[in-house]
Amino acid sequence: MLISPSTDLKVLLTSSRPFNFELGKPSGSLPSLHNNPYSWSKVSSVIYLDSPVGVGLSYSGNESDYVTGDLKTASDSHSFLLKWFEIYPEFLTNPFYIAGESYAGIYVPTLSYEVAKGNLDLQ
Repeated sequence: MLISPSTDLKVLLTSSRPFNFELGKPSGSLPSLHNNPYSWSKVSSVIYLDSPVGVGLSYSGNESDYVTGDLKTASDSHSFLLKWFEIYPEFLTNPFYIAGESYAGIYVPTLSYEVAKGNLDLQ
């Protein structure tokens, strides 16, 4: 159970399709609100990230940002994480996980590599 946002684990959840985040099993009917006892939000604070640029609600004022690929997406997502932790440094010591589905099977490992490489550069 979620105890405190200041101490709980953080999860970065990525999706490669717009408006595709689901916190429960799809039912095939019209959307409705219901309690999901197995929701990730019961045990963590979730950061939802639409990537690459242009997916979902993500955008850029620079047209060249829309020319992307797996490595560029990982680099952009890593930049996002660095900025997020710069704004919220109180979460730096919390456990942190990166997760996703579908094509995130490519994005998650490439982003994880960027994070690990960045951590090595700091040492």
